[in-house]
Amino acid sequence: MRLYRHLRLVCKWIALLLFNCFLSLLMAATGHAQSSALPDPALVVRKSGPATMNLGRWGNFNIDVQNTGTSDAWNASIRDLLPQGATGGMCDLTPEILSAQVFAADGVTAVPGKGPLNKGSDYSLSYTAAPNCQLDITMLTAAGTIGPNQHLIIRYRTQLDVNTQNGVALTNIAGAIQWFNADSSNTNRKGTTGTLTNGTPGVLDNQDAHTVTASLSSTTGASRIFAPAKAITSAIVLSM
Repeated sequence: MRLYRHLRLVCKWIALLLFNCFLSLLMAATGHAQSSALPDPALVVRKSGPATMNLGRWGNFNIDVQNTGTSDAWNASIRDLLPQGATGGMCDLTPEILSAQVFAADGVTAVPGKGPLNKGSDYSLSYTAAPNCQLDITMLTAAGTIGPNQHLIIRYRTQLDVNTQNGVALTNIAGAIQWFNADSSNTNRKGTTGTLTNGTPGVLDNQDAHTVTASLSSTTGASRIFAPAKAITSAIVLSM
């Protein structure tokens, strides 16, 4: 009788242990599923700038990255390919960042907690001259997170290369090349990548193009009138 009671007690402890193990595995699986089920953010890029530029004059450019998805876009990486060739370009001078900040859906109103971003702390910046002529910017902190309908707007200026010929059309291509649906502490976060081709004129997606005409005879310098290349509507996003 004593042996029977002892075995019964042991069986109860084993059953309880197995139940706890099963419950732990179930909770872990549920947490993974919930993390994996996070909706994907969708980024649409619009590039704007002056219609004409003159030698020795600054031209101001905007890269507008809007999140048309339903979740935050973390650690967005933006790439801008500046033009360069035998007839001219905008590659010799390192572009000067004027400002970078996340704005509300109207693209103007500041978002609480998301003020002007600082190079080196809020975002990383690198520029590779010829033959790549490539400007890379990556958001590093929560202040650079692009919420649903919000805009990350990067403003910079640059100049024409000294070999640029009058009347030549110079096109540069900007786009979002990577972003995530959660911060880096979430090991289950999902990344999305986008390629850069020709800027896909007329298509709302992760890239855009802007063309500047060299007007060397002009005395007015770089025009400061921005002409958005794409209207604000829905997005087509290249996913992993």
